Amino acid sequence: EDVQQPSEEGIFTIGAFLQGARWDSRRFVLGDGKPEDFFFRMPVIHYLPTVRGSESDAAETCPVPFFQTLARTGQPQSDGISDNFITDVLLQTSKDVDEWILKGLALFCECDVGD
Repeated sequence: EDVQQPSEEGIFTIGAFLQGARWDSRRFVLGDGKPEDFFFRMPVIHYLPTVRGSESDAAETCPVPFFQTLARTGQPQSDGISDNFITDVLLQTSKDVDEWILKGLALFCECDVGD
């Protein structure tokens, strides 16, 4: 889990929170979350540059929207995309993608729900 050196390709990020599921670190796939855990702290994520439509867009991945804040909304930019939206993160899954979409699966930079 501890990153000791920079990546030769891509970047590492830490501190993301997953809502609607958990990450199974043994199988390296999305798993059902526990009812008492509203958020799951993700392990280090290694982002690698890819071309859309390449092998990384395989059917066994789920595109998970990554937001800055819990609001999931923001001001639309000139391209029509919210300024709160960062990117879709492709996570491995053994389930149908539609099941995760119905659960409201998303990643967040923060999970501060208190005022």
